[in-house]
Amino acid sequence: MLKILHQDFLERIISKHYVFSGNGEHGNPERETPQMLLQARGDDDFTMHFTYPLEEIDAKREKDWHKQQQKQKNRTMKNPEVEVRVDWSAQEHSLIAFFEANNYAARKVRSSSQTKRMSLTCLSP
Repeated sequence: MLKILHQDFLERIISKHYVFSGNGEHGNPERETPQMLLQARGDDDFTMHFTYPLEEIDAKREKDWHKQQQKQKNRTMKNPEVEVRVDWSAQEHSLIAFFEANNYAARKVRSSSQTKRMSLTCLSP
């Protein structure tokens, strides 16, 4: 799963805006990333911006999940000890379910489905 991002990074890099530009392909953005961000930032004032609609992201993440699961199953033919990921569960794996279950987190989310155009200024004038 999450291999690149670490909790201490999110605790050290403080911003009012975090942009998630993955469209779900290759499993990105992973559900663990906003979870870790919320753990690191707690009650701080910040917004998470998703550049694709969450429904689209989750659909592609689920497709990738099944693809990776099948690859793992195929590998077990050569090596029965290969671990195979569990079946996709929207409740356990989708971004939508995570935000629906966490009202506080949901209030911090903006996605392209909520606005026709997204424009962020990343540097102070």
